[in-house]
Amino acid sequence: MQINRNIIWADTFINQLVSLGVRYCSLAPGSRSTSLILSIVQNYNIKSFVHIDERSAGFFALGLAKSTNTPVLLVTTSGTAAAEIYPAIIEAYQQRIPLIVCTADRPAYSRNCGTNQTINQENLYKNHIRWFRDAGLPSVTKSKLEHVKSLALNAFKISYYLDRGPVHINFPFEKPFEPESITDEIAPEIIFSALNAKKLNHKKAISIDVQRQLNKISNKIKVSKTGLIIAGPEEFSQQKADSLKKLSTTLNFPIISDGASQLRFGYDLNGNILSNFDLVIYSNRIAGKIKPDIVLQFGRTPTSRRIDKFLSALECSRYIINPFGDLFDPSKTSTAVIKTDIETFSDFIINKAGKKKFNIVAEQQNKILVHAENIAEALKEKVIDFLPFPDEARTMRELFKSFPDESNIMVSNSLPIRDLDSFVSPEKKNLQIYFNRGASGIDGITSTAFGISAGSGRRTFLITGDLAFFHDTNGLLYFTKHKFPLTIIILNNSGGGIFYSLPISRHKKAFDEYFVVPSNLNFRFITKSFKGRYKNVKSWDELRNEIRNSKSDKLSVLEIKTDASKSLATRKKYLEKLKVILEKKLC
Repeated sequence: MQINRNIIWADTFINQLVSLGVRYCSLAPGSRSTSLILSIVQNYNIKSFVHIDERSAGFFALGLAKSTNTPVLLVTTSGTAAAEIYPAIIEAYQQRIPLIVCTADRPAYSRNCGTNQTINQENLYKNHIRWFRDAGLPSVTKSKLEHVKSLALNAFKISYYLDRGPVHINFPFEKPFEPESITDEIAPEIIFSALNAKKLNHKKAISIDVQRQLNKISNKIKVSKTGLIIAGPEEFSQQKADSLKKLSTTLNFPIISDGASQLRFGYDLNGNILSNFDLVIYSNRIAGKIKPDIVLQFGRTPTSRRIDKFLSALECSRYIINPFGDLFDPSKTSTAVIKTDIETFSDFIINKAGKKKFNIVAEQQNKILVHAENIAEALKEKVIDFLPFPDEARTMRELFKSFPDESNIMVSNSLPIRDLDSFVSPEKKNLQIYFNRGASGIDGITSTAFGISAGSGRRTFLITGDLAFFHDTNGLLYFTKHKFPLTIIILNNSGGGIFYSLPISRHKKAFDEYFVVPSNLNFRFITKSFKGRYKNVKSWDELRNEIRNSKSDKLSVLEIKTDASKSLATRKKYLEKLKVILEKKLC
């Protein structure tokens, strides 16, 4: 049988991934990646998405993997094209999002001798990758084809569950790349053997060390009087959120829920969930009254610096719980990291520690927390909800009140994610929150949101800033071809709005010249050039109507021009007023 070795090599690899469940690919094609691309697009079990810009392709893959919770293929050609996807790989590494990154390459003998479009791609992402292999030049011997199948199997296992996150396989190819260009003649049984995929064998068990740790924690919980559960930023599934709620109810430990934790939204809102703790502990006197005996921390480092500082000052035992033993504790003051998932931890502790009996210390502390929560919430309704348009804190509250049920909400970094954390109240709507809090950059935000929309099939909204929107205008190009719907809300505070809250803002000359960097771009023209619908929103009623009537098949951009310094002043005014009320009523 006459074949092209590059095509058989790529077919063997892609077929193995498909047999394991890979169904999506984001790709930015080029000549050197021809064989990989042909294998992908001719496999009807993979849905592929083509991009012109590699950076956008990377973040789109990130969004796809987030919304589908499965490994996604990310394919580029050789040279600097491979470097362009690095920011997305960094974010995937930091957030443990499963990407299988395939970079096409020239043969190793082409390096360092002036060959065009050739860089050293050997472990290119080594500081932010979970696993790397160079596939070597294609060969059609039975042992080599078994080797490339093993590469696919290991890439899938590592990226999905062994050490979840991005993995990288570098594929050098020699010409010719096209299937009609014959390179070899081999026996048909070799091809049949190559396309016979390896089976996956995965058994999950709790290690002996983790069992010892869980027994120790359950014993501490039994003798403790008070405790807190921290739900940090995490795109928790409903199952994981339910496990945390059950743990909270059983132990009578309130949950401090980060705005990006997913626990503030859903049909079954638990009374133990606190959403205003960041605001409440603005008062040091109130913070001093909260003295847990034990803290159980899930998810990433809290968005709130106040909460992070509060946790680092505690003298009690504090445990960081996540499946891969990642340390989400900048102060490095936690007691231990427990390498297990939420469901396993919750079930074990509930069975071992059992339901907490009534004790007056816990009741008194929880009463303070609930009372403070209610005061903070009532003050939001009295103060924030009556602020004039376009205050930023109220904008975030109005948006979440208006978002339709069963929607995806992607929230950009900088001020949007912080206002979500501080000012958005629990909603009895199924809103799935997404974010890029791994490295917390503002690049690739729009492309990530498009990937989420493509992977979920749900109505998707993006809350972003003017600079983040500008950084990823290339991402809008995707809509002109594929028409996945997205409603983008731009909070335009003329660039660098978050810097108003930092000490540098007191140095006015340097601040105005180097930190506040308005783009002065016309977002209407940008939106129209990508065949989207634009609206400059000028009132609360207009904002509510635009969100509620947003089309599920359109690209819509809603721009809200805000005043960063005025919005900062209203946040401070609210905090000071809350502090006075809390200390008067609870101290």
